[in-house]
Amino acid sequence: MTGGTIAGVDVLGGQRAQHATVLEALDAEQMAPLLAAALGDDPRTPCLVVDAKYEPGRRATVLYRLGASLVHAVVPAPGEVAAGWLLPNGIGVRRFPHDPGLPTLPDVLDPERMGAWLGRALDLPGGCSVGVRLLRYRPGRRATVAVTVRGSGGADAMYVAKVYHDGAKAAAVTAEGRALNALRLPPPLVLAPVVAHLPELAVVVQGHLPGRELALDLADPFVVRRHEPDLVRAAQALAALHGGHVPAGRPRPLDRELDRFVDRATAVCSVDPSTGEELLALARDLLDRQPQAGPLSLVHGDCKPSQFLVDGDRVAVLDLDHCGIAEPAYDVGNFVASLRQAAIRADVADGASGGAEQEAGWEAARAAEALGATFVTAYVDRARPSRPDELTDRIGYYVGVSLLRKALRAWSRSPGALQPGRLVAEARRAAADLGSPYGRD
Repeated sequence: MTGGTIAGVDVLGGQRAQHATVLEALDAEQMAPLLAAALGDDPRTPCLVVDAKYEPGRRATVLYRLGASLVHAVVPAPGEVAAGWLLPNGIGVRRFPHDPGLPTLPDVLDPERMGAWLGRALDLPGGCSVGVRLLRYRPGRRATVAVTVRGSGGADAMYVAKVYHDGAKAAAVTAEGRALNALRLPPPLVLAPVVAHLPELAVVVQGHLPGRELALDLADPFVVRRHEPDLVRAAQALAALHGGHVPAGRPRPLDRELDRFVDRATAVCSVDPSTGEELLALARDLLDRQPQAGPLSLVHGDCKPSQFLVDGDRVAVLDLDHCGIAEPAYDVGNFVASLRQAAIRADVADGASGGAEQEAGWEAARAAEALGATFVTAYVDRARPSRPDELTDRIGYYVGVSLLRKALRAWSRSPGALQPGRLVAEARRAAADLGSPYGRD
């Protein structure tokens, strides 16, 4: 519920008050002296908002870089009180790596303690000497670190360790990873082996794979020609993954996700009616035009170019944390949507309004469409569905679903920005371009 009262509580008023605090929290210039005072830093320390997650009525998080440090801030939900050092505006802050959602993170980042845990898991006498480096961090949810185990003969071993907010999640990722490792998946696909599970730390340790990330620079005029072979191999690797099987795979029902989109868009309406109505209209359209369920398979769940690591003829698919059971078009649509989102980001960042900047934005959009078409064609050629046209239509529908998901996330990171509206418009156009039933009257 986003308006009225519940047991005498003004829900809408509480959400609007929280929204004002979130907007304040996202103003790095305004927050810098408050953060510095709370944490004992120089008030002139530069501050930058690195990431944010916000849904009206729910607890919001903001991640700052304050000088050389990361700072995790929480804007409480209406009626809640934040923990940590409280700022005058009621925001609670903690300096990284202290995060109540990831209580074992300080242990993982401590080389001595992590070395002892990993040494026992790998059965190395006397533990092991390790170096630890943070790769990615989502406050309260997950941290990914590179772990270097220093060998006595000078040969180091590389691993990737993921710290989860929930021990059950770490155990599920471990079980799924080992089940996938046991499969004989066809080339060009390779997967990182799960080498250890540290249940006391809610950590999964995987082997490090060589290769280069599938980074696609849409400003490069030769990006399509330069990366066409990589895209074909990546699509083939994804089709190979979809041919795998994980016992008791987690279902990812589309109707449940679309219902959640409606709820999130409705919440946005309570504090940002203009953008919220655009999001809500698209969510309802997608729900109304949902096609009949098609064949299901194992899916990655967060398929985008950065999840592919290219090493010659081999392609690794990374980060299978969200894998589950859904339509294969779910992954392909998300990949295509990620390319279109990248074009929008480039256009917005350049402030394209005319002349050379506008032409650069058009070129990025054309490159995204061409790369997406290459990926879809290569995927369909490798997957060999019984009805290729129907699969292409379903991919178009899932492009729209994915772009709406990305629009909601973009709003949650930066309310009032241009990206959410641009992503909604792109969702409608892309679905129609790809021949989706969603795009037809």
